Amino acid sequence: ASEALKALRVSELFEVREKDQQELAAAVRVVTLWKQAPLPEEGKKKLDTSRKLMQAIQTVYVLPEPAAAATKKFASMTTRFVYSPILS
Repeated sequence: ASEALKALRVSELFEVREKDQQELAAAVRVVTLWKQAPLPEEGKKKLDTSRKLMQAIQTVYVLPEPAAAATKKFASMTTRFVYSPILS
C-alpha cells in the first residue's frame, strides 16, 4: 500500500467567450494547492481524528489568452479554504 497523499496541485484552464460567440474574450487559470494540515489541539477532542483536515490555497488568474503566462495576467485573486473532519 502506498503512503497517504500529503499534497496535491491541480491546475485548470477555462476559456471565456461571450454567449453565442466563437471569439475568445479571455482565459481563466485556476491553480489549487491542496495539503493535509494538522488538527488544532481543541479539535482533536471533538473530531474524528481518523479523518484529516485539508487546506487549499487557490489562485485564480484572468489572462488575455490561454497560452499567456501568469505574469501577463489582467488580475488575480487568492483564497484559502479549510475543510475539517465531520464531527463524531
